[in-house]
Amino acid sequence: MCEYTVWPGILSNAGVAALSTTGFALQKDESKTITAPTSWGGRFWGRTLCSQDSTGSNFSCVTGDCGTGKMECSGRTAMPPATLAEFTLDGYGGMDFFDVSLVDGYNIPMLVVPQGGTGQNCTSAGCVSDLNVLCPSELKVTSTDGVENVACKSACEAFNQPQYCCSGAYGTPDTCKPFMYSQIFKSACPHASSYAYDKTSTFTCASADYTIAFCPTHNTGQIHSQANTQAPTTTTSSPSITDKEKNSPRVPTPVNWSSLGVLGDLKPVTDVKITGPIGKEMLMPKDPNATVIMLATGTGIAPFRSFLWKMFFEKHESYKFNGLAWLFLGVPTSSSLLYKDEFGKMKEKAPENFRVDYAVSREQKNDKGEKMYIQTRMAQYAEELWELLKKDNTYVYMCGLKGMEKGIDDIMVSLAAKDGIDWLEYRRQLKKAEQWNVEVY
Repeated sequence: MCEYTVWPGILSNAGVAALSTTGFALQKDESKTITAPTSWGGRFWGRTLCSQDSTGSNFSCVTGDCGTGKMECSGRTAMPPATLAEFTLDGYGGMDFFDVSLVDGYNIPMLVVPQGGTGQNCTSAGCVSDLNVLCPSELKVTSTDGVENVACKSACEAFNQPQYCCSGAYGTPDTCKPFMYSQIFKSACPHASSYAYDKTSTFTCASADYTIAFCPTHNTGQIHSQANTQAPTTTTSSPSITDKEKNSPRVPTPVNWSSLGVLGDLKPVTDVKITGPIGKEMLMPKDPNATVIMLATGTGIAPFRSFLWKMFFEKHESYKFNGLAWLFLGVPTSSSLLYKDEFGKMKEKAPENFRVDYAVSREQKNDKGEKMYIQTRMAQYAEELWELLKKDNTYVYMCGLKGMEKGIDDIMVSLAAKDGIDWLEYRRQLKKAEQWNVEVY
C-alpha cells in the first residue's frame, strides 16, 4: 500500500479493444476494479509525483508520465524509467501470460497477484523491493530539487549500448546475456523481468483474475478469498482486472518469496572486487564525549549505522561513548526507513545520548505545507544545531544525495549571519579541522 497518491496508466496492445479508462488516480487506501474483454493484452504502470495547473489542465508526472497533458493516457505509454505490468489474456493454449518488467527501468514497487486460476506457473509476479534506494548512482533519477531518488533507469536507457539494449550484435537470446546492472535488478526483484531476453519471470494462469498492487509488502500475495463470484478480491491502492466471461469463485495463489542476493549466491573463498569512495571522510571522531551529527538520505545511512553500533551495541575496552549522537535520516516513504527498530533500541538504551529525527518527504510536511526533506526537518532545530556547531567537539557527517547540501547551507547562512559569521568561510574552517565531513553522490 502506497502512503501517497499513485496515478495508474494503461495502454492496450495494438488491435485490441481499449479498457474503460486509460488513466486515473488512486489515493491511499483506495482500490478500483476494471473489467477486461476476452483476449485483452496491454500494460499497466504507476505514475508518481503528478500535478496539474489551477485550471485542471497541463497534467504531468515526474515518473511514468505518458505525455498527453491529461490524466488519461489515450494510447500513449509511460516514459521510462517505469515499472510495467504486462498482460496477454487468453493467449496460446488458452493461458494468460503476465509479468512485471524492469526492462524500461523502475519507479515504484508493483505486484501482480493472480486470484484463482490454475497452472504450474500460476503465482505472483513483481518487485516489492525499493530499487530507488538500491539504485546505482549512475542510474538514479532524482526529484527536480535533487533531494529525492524517484526512479532508477535501465542500463539501456542510461548508456544506450547494444550489450545492455540487446540490439545489434547482441540482438538474440544467445548473444544477450544477463549483465551487471540486470543482475542488480534481478537480485532485488527475482520475480520481475530484468532485461529484454529475461524470460525467467513470465507467469501463466488459466481462468484467473488479477490484483495489481502498488507499494506491496512481502505479504501482499497472501490475499484471502471472498465469497463473491462477480468480481475479484481487491487490495488498497490497487486496480484489479477480471475477464468478463469468467465467473467462477477465486482462490488466490500465495507468493513464495525466495531470498536471493548477489553476495548470497557466491561460494566461500570467492574473490570479490569492491569499489567505492576512499579517504577519511567517514572516520569517527576518537573523542568519546563528542557531539556527532549525522545527516543521511536513503542508503547514505550505511556508515552511520556502523558509527551507532560502535557507540551503543558493541563493547570496546578503549572506547565508551558518553557524548551525543544525533541522526537525521531522509527517505521518500516510511517503507524506505532502514533500521528503524535498531534505532529505537538504541534510543531506549541511551536516551540521553542518542537522538533520531526522520524526514519522510512524500508523507510529511512542515507547518508551511512544504515537503519534509532532511533540511526541512533540520530547520526545526536550526538554533540548537547552530549552537552545537560553534563548539569545538561537534562533528558533522553527511552522506547521500547531493541535493541536501544546498538546503543545509541555506539554513546555516542566515543563522551564522546573526552572529556576524560568514557561513561558507566557517564551514571551510570546520572542514579543515575535520569537523565537517561530506560524502555525497
